[in-house]
Parts: sequence; structure tokens; C-alpha cells
Amino acid sequence: MKTSRIILLAAIVLSFVYPVNIFAQKIGKQELFLLDEEIKNIGYSHVQINLKHDVSFADLVKNRASSTEKIRTVEDNVLLDLGSSIIQSATWRNQLGQIGVVASSEGLSKISKSPLIASYARDDTWATRSSIYFADNQIEKIQSKLQTESIVGIEVLINFNDVEFEIQKNGKSLLKASELNSQAIINEVTKFYESLESDQYSNLEKSRRLLEPRSLRQSLFVNQRDFLKLLARKDLRNIRLQDDPEVILLPLSKEILDHARKYEKVGVIIDLQRYMGYSPRRDVLNNAAWQSQARAIQTAFNDIFEKIGLSDRSTLQVFEGLASASVVLPRASVELLFQSRDPRIRSILINKPMAETSLLQSVPAINMTQAIAKGLNGTGQFIAVLDNGFLVTHPFFQGRMTIEACYGSTQVFENKLYEPVCPGADGAGNSIGVGTAGVLPPPDWNDHGTKMAGIIAGGGGPNGIQGVVPKSRLLGFQVFSRVKDSNVCPRHFSSCYQSFFADWTEALMRLSLLNFPELTVNMSIGSTANLYSNGGTCVDATGYAFRDAVLMLKSQKIPVISATGNSGSRTAISTPACIPEVVKVAANVDVSNAFAGFSNMANPSAYAGPFFIAPGSVIETSYTSGGYTAVNGAGTSQAAAHVSGLYAAMKQIFPNISVDDATSTLKQVGFAEVVAGFPITRVWIPNL
Repeated sequence: MKTSRIILLAAIVLSFVYPVNIFAQKIGKQELFLLDEEIKNIGYSHVQINLKHDVSFADLVKNRASSTEKIRTVEDNVLLDLGSSIIQSATWRNQLGQIGVVASSEGLSKISKSPLIASYARDDTWATRSSIYFADNQIEKIQSKLQTESIVGIEVLINFNDVEFEIQKNGKSLLKASELNSQAIINEVTKFYESLESDQYSNLEKSRRLLEPRSLRQSLFVNQRDFLKLLARKDLRNIRLQDDPEVILLPLSKEILDHARKYEKVGVIIDLQRYMGYSPRRDVLNNAAWQSQARAIQTAFNDIFEKIGLSDRSTLQVFEGLASASVVLPRASVELLFQSRDPRIRSILINKPMAETSLLQSVPAINMTQAIAKGLNGTGQFIAVLDNGFLVTHPFFQGRMTIEACYGSTQVFENKLYEPVCPGADGAGNSIGVGTAGVLPPPDWNDHGTKMAGIIAGGGGPNGIQGVVPKSRLLGFQVFSRVKDSNVCPRHFSSCYQSFFADWTEALMRLSLLNFPELTVNMSIGSTANLYSNGGTCVDATGYAFRDAVLMLKSQKIPVISATGNSGSRTAISTPACIPEVVKVAANVDVSNAFAGFSNMANPSAYAGPFFIAPGSVIETSYTSGGYTAVNGAGTSQAAAHVSGLYAAMKQIFPNISVDDATSTLKQVGFAEVVAGFPITRVWIPNL
């Protein structure tokens, strides 16, 4: 089998010219079908428009100000032409050649005929662009009701940071304002209603009858157009269906109780209610509001654990600011939780091992020599790799591993003891500092992290091989724990390594604290045993902790990229890729671009967040021996590593770019393909 080498950053084609178009025509029939279906369902479709202009990708890089001014002129003309056939207030622009609109059927017809539009497609980013935090499938519930009723009652919460967040024992939330802030709240409510009037919301008089001038929570009556306008607003923190229960008590799985009774303890992730007023987004809450939310959550957990008699809290990890925690509970505490259900708790899930390493994790190089030669090499960028350890001293990394950390779990799952392998671990099994993210001890495969880091950021290898962004800096996060059981481990190894959702979440929380907008997160790990056919069932099964951590990073302009998995499914993908807002990456077999039979794929419209494919076959990269190897195999891990490098490159080209704008641009400059009947973008970056 021919060995591919990592030569350059983002071209998956050999020619290096700006693509004429990502579609043979303005849109592929599969994309058009999805847009038509959306119009049938809600009367509008979310469309990404790729503008026709004479600004090349190289122009954008070299002359950003003058180039964006030219693009802005085209944007203005397109939006003027579309007029009332789109919802103008729900439009986004990235000034890189793409705009997003919410179009009626008339608008879709105008888009197809406009000479100013090069191509258009379904907008993958519209849901993730919203600054509003939704839980419990609220968007789907509201839109479903609007399909049968012309007007629906909803509740909105106006974002105002100068209030104290409180979680009540009945499971509901309270935003408490001081006397000094009462007038400020009245002013915010007045301004909100004035903006609704200026944007011509319908049913405004009916809504005014329910107006509470001193409350940030307001009741509104909306039609479909009004609701789509609300989704694009930046001054709302939450929206929920008016008659939907705020306190949701999901059934506690008997599996948890059975596990605790059988093994005397169980590791769990506890999600509190996703309250009105709660948000994991750091671009919505200022520092004071974030700290207020964190205090309220910590107070609630302290009270809950006090009531169930949890004295040993050494394994407790409250994900600061997020309404979730992981902990190992003894049997007695679990019994008390089941006997008296606390309404503040939304759900409890067993903290199961969710990822494993495998030798079948090979994908191809991405050819980008010219781009690297022109300086597109990741300078100033940081890549966090969450994996199974790293040979930090490998010459391929050239001393660019700047931060090391290790996150592990000590718990019994199905009578198997998992233990952290973090040097100098604290009570929760974690450690941070030099030497904490090293190569894991044999006999299990322990080379995966070293390979992924090399693909992303390796530099100065033999015969000119280098990674995707060879001047970027690495953050190595080892997130695997050891289990000693030959019945669990592949090839009957005496021990092996698996990873837990709680440790992923804790690692993302640590990265958020760094607050590096130049950061990209790679997770070329996942579970082959847990596949999900849509984002909703994925979150229901895995809980909100990890998703909220991803959202928090995204609000800080930090993408999280993961592989779809290698089970060969065409209806479902693995965790964590299935989580909304995670960038999902499938694989091609090799540079021929044939889609890999082993790669998981599903309908992209069933998930919130973008789908990409990168070629995958055989690759030569860094190895734990200190040398280099080409692993004969195939998988999606390296595909995700390459796409991680692409996001870092976009962030180098366009500093301070949002995750959604980077996604929209990568989709536009890539190549539209159809896999299993679904439209998907093969990544590619033009010549500089």
C-alpha cells in the first residue's frame, strides 16, 4: 500500500488554484432537497450564500481591509435584492465571501437566479451561531408546535448580567436584582419591547398584556417568522415553550442503583436542571455573572451531597460554572438519592468508559507545502490534543509541547477497577505540569496521541515530512485511565486504557480557563460501542456536562474537532462527534478521495454542527520509539487531526475569527460531495 506523507496544510487536491465553485451548478440536488424539506416544515430555509466576487483567497490574506470592503459591497447588493423574501434581521455576514439568510420559497427562488451569487447550500451553522442557550430540545418543541398552531406562547429571558443567580430547592431558578438595579431592569425591558416594535414583530399588543416591567423573564406570542427573528438576537439568554415544565425529572436508571448495590459504589455524572437564566457561554455572561452562576451551582451541589451523607468528596469534580458534576458515590448515598428525588437534579448518568485507542487509526496526509512556505504554518496557534499520552521529547515536536496535563478516574465499573495513571495525581485523579502527559506504559497500544500530535504539528522530519501546522504549539492532555482485565482489553492484554466523559469535560474546563482565542481542540478519540443517529438522542444519552463545556469553548472562539468513528454505519456516528457544536470528521480511503467504507456517516441535518471529510489511508508520522512509522490501517482519527490543523490555519489567517465563520469559509472553499445520499464537504484550502 502506498504511504502518504504529511507535507502541507490543507489541500486535498494536487492543483493549487482557487476552486471555480464547490458545486457544478449553484447547488447540488441533495442540498436543494434539504432546503425544500425545511421550507415544507417551517416555511423558511437556512441558507449559506457564497458570493460571486473577484476577491481571491490570497487577496483576503494579504489585503484584508480592502478585500472585505469589496465583499461588503456585494453583500449589501445581494441583501437589497432579496428584500422581504428573507428575514433581514436574521442575516449573518462573515466578510469572507459568505452570508447566511433565512429565506422563504420566494427568497430561495431569487437566490437561485441572482447573478451576484456563485453558489448556495444548507447553512450548517445557523443553530450554533445563536447566543441563546437551549436545553431539552426547546427549538424543536417550539417549531413543532408552530407547524400545527399559527401562534405559540413562549418565555424569553433578557440577558442582564447585574443580577444574582440563585437555584431554589424546588428546582427552579431565581435572578435577584438589587434595588439599585431595578430601574436598570425596567430600562432593559423597555428597550427590548421597543426593538420588537421596530423589527415589526406580530402579536405585540397581545404580548404586552403579559408584560412584567420589573422582570427579565417575559412572555411573548410569536409566529414562525417572529421565532426565527428571536433566534438571531444577541440580547436573550434563554427561550422556552410557555407551557413546557421548567423542572424536568428524567427517570433515574435502575442500572445506577443495581451497580451501586453490586459493587458498593458507582461513578456518576449529575446534571442539574438547565434553568432559565443558566448559560455556559462566556460571551453571554460577564465575569461577575459567571461567578454568581458558579456559586449558585456549588451551593446546590453542597446541599445535595450533604443530604445524602457524602462525606468523602475526594473524587468530586464540580465543573466550575457548569450545572454538572462527576463523583463516585457509595451505595448508601445512591440509595438516598433514589429514595428522595431532589428536584434540582435533572438526570444522573453512570460515568462509563466512552473511548478506547486502536491500531486501526490511519488516514492520509494533506498536501500543503506551498502554503507552509508562504507562512501558513500555525505560527501563534495552540493545538490541544486530548489523547492517550505523548512522547513529548520526540524531535518532530521540536520542543513545542508547551503545556501538559493528565485527567483520570478512579472507579469500579462492572466489577472492573479503573485507575488514573497521572503522575502525582490529586484525589480526583488529575495532575498538571511537566511530565504529566507522557507515553502510557505497555502492553496496550500507547502511540495514538504521539501520532495525532505529529500529524497536526510535527516539523523537521526526515525527507521533509511535516505536520499540518508545523509551527503551532501543542498542549498535550492525557485523558485515559487504566483497567487491568484481560477480558476487557484487546488481544487479551493484561491491561489497557479507556477514557471517561467526566475526564473529557474536566480537560475542556481547564482549556477554557486559559482563554486562548488562538486555541483549537483535537479529540481523535471516541466510542465504537455508542453510536447516535441525531444530536438530540446523543445529548439525552450522554448528558449536558460535556456539551456545555464545548459550548463554553465555542463562545471563546475555540473549536472542538472529533472523528465520526470506524463502525461503517450510514445512520449514526460515535461520541463525542455526535454532540451538537462539535465539528464532525469522516474519512476518505486515500488521495483518490473515495469515501471510506469503515467511516461512520449519517444525515448531517440531524446534527447541529458541521460535517467534513478528509482523505484517510496510510500515513507516516511520529512514533513512540522516537522515530517515524507508517501504520497500515484505516480510520477517522487522523482525518480529524488534519481538520484540526485546518481550523488552526484559518485562525492564523484571520485572527479572532469565530468558529462559525471559520466553518462557513471552509465549507465554501471545499468541495461538495455526496456520501450515502447526504451532502458533505471535502476540506481544501486555496492557494495563497
